[in-house]
Amino acid sequence: MSKRQRHKFKTDVLETLQSRSKGKCECCGLDITIDRHHIWEFAKGGPDVASNILCLCPSCHRVLPPLLTKEDQRFIQTLNFEKRSGSFSFYANESEFELGTVLYKSFRYILTLDGKPTIYPYQVNDRFYVNIVMLEHFDPYLLVIANRVIYKSENITSTSDANTIKIVRGNTSILEIERSDGRIKVALNFTYRGEPFVFNDEGSLLPRNWRLAHFAMIGNHIGGAISYDFNPHDNVISLH
Repeated sequence: MSKRQRHKFKTDVLETLQSRSKGKCECCGLDITIDRHHIWEFAKGGPDVASNILCLCPSCHRVLPPLLTKEDQRFIQTLNFEKRSGSFSFYANESEFELGTVLYKSFRYILTLDGKPTIYPYQVNDRFYVNIVMLEHFDPYLLVIANRVIYKSENITSTSDANTIKIVRGNTSILEIERSDGRIKVALNFTYRGEPFVFNDEGSLLPRNWRLAHFAMIGNHIGGAISYDFNPHDNVISLH
């Protein structure tokens, strides 16, 4: 099979992309040279249409596509507001993460929500970071990907030091990631579909008042720790 040949984008496609992205990275908001990423891969037949293209800075283009579902990439296209980003350099030497008061060790996914990976380890050589993908139905929106934090800029500020990064909305801390005792600790205070999505020193609170606190889970680097499926009338939560 011959290799598909690339062509210049049509003028109307370029105009739509410029209008939608305002010349900035649609993920992190940086105003620099933009790459045009095909959500449905060009080599696999993905079309040169605006709905299939995400405008990304080179850094996001290099890191994000393998880590986000196509559904999440398309959702990012709809986030037409100012974004900010920051980075942190601390990591864990083992796949150990403490969310709220629960320790998760050696899992491929810590939490999947409605079938989508939401919190999971990210390994670079012998270093472990935490990825957090909270997009559709979350308030506020947040991405923690490959030691970068990306968030909506309105009414949200961030602070960081050598071992901690903290995101504050108004007067409320909504995200804190820190390295402590060689592992990564995470605290979150968000809503999902209008219901609490909280991990803090008091434990974990998921929609429909599901609570988890003070225990450890150990996996085999293959499966997931928690799978939570939400619907307005019922819910199912699985611990593995």
